[in-house]
Amino acid sequence: MGAAVVAIILAALALAAVLHPILRRGQAGAGVSEAGPSRFQELLDLRETLVSSLKELENDRGLGNIDEAEYRALRDGYERDTAIVLRALDARTNGLSEAIEADVSAVRLRRLERAAEQAREAATPPSEEPRDV
Repeated sequence: MGAAVVAIILAALALAAVLHPILRRGQAGAGVSEAGPSRFQELLDLRETLVSSLKELENDRGLGNIDEAEYRALRDGYERDTAIVLRALDARTNGLSEAIEADVSAVRLRRLERAAEQAREAATPPSEEPRDV
């Protein structure tokens, strides 16, 4: 049981070290581009590590290498950490989607403004130049 507690503490500390800067930036409304692709990649890597750890844990349980109490404690910790990482990834992805939508809307608005300007120019008769007499 002591090994389970140590493993949970180490996993929590590692997760906290990785997520702290990411979540701090997330509070300011940072998207993927602001947090940087390396932060996003760190989250993806951490997610893969946690999923792999869960699979290994299931394997160890199936082989009888771990008792039920230790299994439950480790599984609960890994699942909690995985949920945190998934929420952080979702927040980054949503921020990116919102930024893309804002950019697309801005481009559409500029196109509409240009089309309206061209329509006004086409509807305005050409002005006559003053003639020299």
